[in-house]
Amino acid sequence: MYRKSKIVAITVLLVGFSFAEVSNSTNAFDFETIELDARQVALGGASTLLPSSGTTHWGNPALLATSSKKSIGIAFSPLSSDISMGGLTTTFKLPNGISLAPSFRYLSVGEIRGLDNNGNELTQSISPYSLDGGVTAGYQWMENFSTGLSLKYVYEFLSPELESISSETEASALLADGGIYFLPTRNIALSAGFKNAGLFLKEYENENSDLPVSVYSGIRYFTKGISQSSLILECEKEKNYPAIIRPAIELQFLRELLSLRVGTSASTDDIRHFFDIIKGNTDEPQTYTKSESQIISVGAGLAVPLQDKTVSFDFATRILGDNMGINFAFSGGFIF
Repeated sequence: MYRKSKIVAITVLLVGFSFAEVSNSTNAFDFETIELDARQVALGGASTLLPSSGTTHWGNPALLATSSKKSIGIAFSPLSSDISMGGLTTTFKLPNGISLAPSFRYLSVGEIRGLDNNGNELTQSISPYSLDGGVTAGYQWMENFSTGLSLKYVYEFLSPELESISSETEASALLADGGIYFLPTRNIALSAGFKNAGLFLKEYENENSDLPVSVYSGIRYFTKGISQSSLILECEKEKNYPAIIRPAIELQFLRELLSLRVGTSASTDDIRHFFDIIKGNTDEPQTYTKSESQIISVGAGLAVPLQDKTVSFDFATRILGDNMGINFAFSGGFIF
């Protein structure tokens, strides 16, 4: 039988975003943890402190309330030759001050030939995919404090062409993201929240899997003027995996017309192991497994003002560790 865990393993290997497990469980709906927006990708996955973007609420729902304008956002990321992600969203504000944003995202894994229980390659193939659709609501309680909540329906389908697969072909869940965005001073922004909390509607049978629930916090120091700069540091802890630290820098020129970005990420296990090496302890502890996070991400963006409207385009590339290759991400928006 073609096991769902085989597909998850292949997908994670190709995408290159898995981290060392710390329990016997694995997390379902892996695509919910992969950054799609090019601005977020360029900053190494830092995604909870980035206002002024049509897709910014994918990282932190509270950011939706930081703009009073309507917008349309689209994103696409070819993760490999046959794996791709994409998404579409639109935002608007109701008369009572609540901002809303319906959105849709997908992951297509392409065609995969798996292994049977004896380790032999199957002659047939499957084409797994994942989808999510939902709505985000954000509210700005004060000029410097916003909250937000996203509710989404997530569906994962293995698209089997094998008659032997019957009970393990699909899973679905209702998930929620929640967050806050706070400006304690004119140059510092803070974020905190959770992602992917909820419940399974349908689970893969015979699989010990959990939802990819995580909690995060972040701080951003920024300057304003003709040229602007942001120093970002975020931390996110996903269930069953070590915490991830994401430092990043964004430089903006000509009043945000041009942006340059760079970022990276590493697990707390990676950081601990690095300092062990600095101290001269080169023995590989049995509890340490090197993460397969990106070595570095870089990107750029253009935000062209057209009277009271703005058209934006962002590009990012991320170099993965362990010779896993390079990924690209593209996103654009129209704010009006």
